[in-house]
Amino acid sequence: MVVPGLVHVVGNAALDILVRDVEIAGAKATDAWGANVDILARPVEAALGGCGAAPAYVLGRLGTSVVLNANIGGDAWGRMLAQWLKEVGVELMAPLDAATAAHVIALAPDGRRRSFYYTGPSVDWDRSLAAATPEWLLVSGYGKVAAGDLEAMRGVCGQMRRRGARVLFDPSPWFAGRVAVEDMQALWEEVDCLSVTQDELAAWEEGGRLPGAGGGGFGAGSGAGRDKAGRTGRVLRRTRRRVRPRRCRARGKRQYGGGGRQF
Repeated sequence: MVVPGLVHVVGNAALDILVRDVEIAGAKATDAWGANVDILARPVEAALGGCGAAPAYVLGRLGTSVVLNANIGGDAWGRMLAQWLKEVGVELMAPLDAATAAHVIALAPDGRRRSFYYTGPSVDWDRSLAAATPEWLLVSGYGKVAAGDLEAMRGVCGQMRRRGARVLFDPSPWFAGRVAVEDMQALWEEVDCLSVTQDELAAWEEGGRLPGAGGGGFGAGSGAGRDKAGRTGRVLRRTRRRVRPRRCRARGKRQYGGGGRQF
């Protein structure tokens, strides 16, 4: 039985640790205490990251009923992420017996960056099948995905659709070069809506054009698409084989990112 208004999100989570205004190139390692310490002028920031955790947090803040299946461990970082999510009403599946992903990002004043990323455990996609059937299932790729993840996603999406859920899929840029085009398009047969950028789509559709922009279709299963374009974008919906694009603009100043993109 579908739970009206429930959104189930499955994807990764990570603690992003931001170190700003640091020199990235040319630093030399040394054992001398005074020479191997950079004194920071700005405080170190911690933020919620991940293509699963970020949209779950935003939906929770908007008052949506949300369940999150992510690779959050029971360690200190995992407890911190869990607390942030619970504060906005997100219900979490049980934590994993593993260390939570952490991403240390060094940012230079000119915009250059260098990061150190511990990816944590893999997302267990099949855990979502034990949860209540949502009105919408949101599924997203992330930096650690491989061919086996795509097959698992397809199974989860297909079963959830047969149970009555609708599916939104964000392929992310991470599958490109890791799985075959035909395998990706086979997953799209189990999807109601895609959320993609033009560049992401280019890996799977010739020309990389979104429907309604002079391009081909998403695949037989997808009835709508979302062009991820920051604060401006397009919602594209196929109705009786016609695609009708609609420009949309986010309200308010705050945006939440996962993997560097906005939701």
